[in-house]
Amino acid sequence: FSVTNKQYLKNILNDIELTKEEKKYLLDSKIFDNINDDSVDKNKINISEFYLEDINGNEFSLNELKGKLLYIDIWASWCGPCRKQFPYAKDLKSKFSRKQLRKIAFIYISIDTDYEKWKESIKKFNLEEFQLISPADKPNNASSYFNVSSIPRYIIMDQGGNIIEQNAKRPSDESLF
Repeated sequence: FSVTNKQYLKNILNDIELTKEEKKYLLDSKIFDNINDDSVDKNKINISEFYLEDINGNEFSLNELKGKLLYIDIWASWCGPCRKQFPYAKDLKSKFSRKQLRKIAFIYISIDTDYEKWKESIKKFNLEEFQLISPADKPNNASSYFNVSSIPRYIIMDQGGNIIEQNAKRPSDESLF
């Protein structure tokens, strides 16, 4: 049979009981190289394809935040430049009105492998909003998914899950607002 686009294939794979890693492997494999995916937006991702966990140990998906603009901060407890940006992120949030903040979510994704150090950093720096972890030692971590080679890294996604900026400005950059 002939598959005309990857979205159709993704829909089929969602109906089959496979792990996330198996689905990703199939989608990335050369077997589908000849699929016409002109109708697929290259910047749109399925934001549930990588592992996230909240502070209570529950799995989390960014799909739960669809409909909001996402400003994603990928960081780690041991990263000095990451920690220096936290106060600027608070200042940035304070510039938005309440109405605007209902449409924006500030997401913090730690790549720590040490859960205790991650939680200590959250308390130490009084971090708010969505605090998530995607340990770098997990095979389907956010760092690999977004091809992060250095941190801090900021990503902006629109309300539909499209990446607007893969390497967004830091909160300390006045022009970000």
